[in-house]
Amino acid sequence: MTDITYEQVVQLADQLSPEDQVRLAEHLEMRRTEEELSDEAWESLFEDLKISVPITDKFSLRREDWYDDE
Repeated sequence: MTDITYEQVVQLADQLSPEDQVRLAEHLEMRRTEEELSDEAWESLFEDLKISVPITDKFSLRREDWYDDE
């Protein structure tokens, strides 16, 4: 097996279509996140995903209040 340098990988990635570049980035991100996370790292990522915006006091469950399609 021949060794491939980082520069060669970058040159090949630049030749990919934009869609394939996105797929490659998603693949690399998935490989990175598949690694075992410590409890602290997992909790930190989980906290980052939470939305910290409070629900307004004018929140309604009625469909009529959300859509104007009467």
